[in-house]
Amino acid sequence: MVEQAAGYSQIIAGTINALDHPGQAALVNRLLENGISTAVAALRAPFDLLSFPAAPLYACTYSIQPPALQALAEALLGRITFTGTLPVAIPGA
Repeated sequence: MVEQAAGYSQIIAGTINALDHPGQAALVNRLLENGISTAVAALRAPFDLLSFPAAPLYACTYSIQPPALQALAEALLGRITFTGTLPVAIPGA
């Protein structure tokens, strides 16, 4: 996947329970290490964000349902603003 991503200038990576599935975190971190501009969306729990502290942009949707993903896309495209705040503390964030 990293090789396929090399042809793109920007990537949006979505993760689900990356803390329990280290392959997801490894992929995101490899994308970041390769200099690909990568926005990361934790699609379930915000604690995924602990797995890739170097991500320049990250968000949490708490859902993979279409309305949540549509809102994420709209925010990433700048059509709406990110206004939410996490109800938990993410150490180092």
